[in-house]
Amino acid sequence: MSSEFRIDSFIVDKILNPGYRSVRNVEEVNIRFINNSNDTVDLYWIDFRGNLVYYLKLGSRKVVKLTTFIGHYWIARFIRNGAAAQFLPGRTEVFAITRHLPHTAIVFITQKVPTLFEAAVEHIGELFYKQQYALYWLPVPELVKFDIYFYIRRKRIYQEALNFLSTSRNLLRPNHNNVRLQEPLEDDGAERREVENQVENIEED
Repeated sequence: MSSEFRIDSFIVDKILNPGYRSVRNVEEVNIRFINNSNDTVDLYWIDFRGNLVYYLKLGSRKVVKLTTFIGHYWIARFIRNGAAAQFLPGRTEVFAITRHLPHTAIVFITQKVPTLFEAAVEHIGELFYKQQYALYWLPVPELVKFDIYFYIRRKRIYQEALNFLSTSRNLLRPNHNNVRLQEPLEDDGAERREVENQVENIEED
């Protein structure tokens, strides 16, 4: 097994298996996700098997209001490179409400402040994205090359994984507001309402 294949397998596992599973529950909670970052994110629901279920794209400074259930997990990834966003408060990469709330929860989606090294890796990774094998001649330590290579591979693999997540595993049908959402096949009864919520994309004032 080649080292490139092992790296790709590791990246795929990190993207598709965040390590959390939603818990079945019938108690609803309302959330308003606000993308406070400068980039568009893909918002996913994590289903009862730990799989990502693509929900929608949320642009910078955009807001989406939805109804979910206690114990249901959500994750957001930046579309340009697949990196996980952070949810505030808490600064976590996954989000779930674990208790009843009498009001709508306000949750900010933000980007982790990178270290100087992380910012440099991302910048160089973008420069070498279309010619990753030119990294071999880059006059930097091998460990730094690996981090840059890892960034490039994650970005490329995420774009491929996004196509898969967007077109398979879920049925598509309009809810009562005629907003097309994706419905997990394994859900039934009250859990099907996970994707029958009211979605309102509005621009932040």
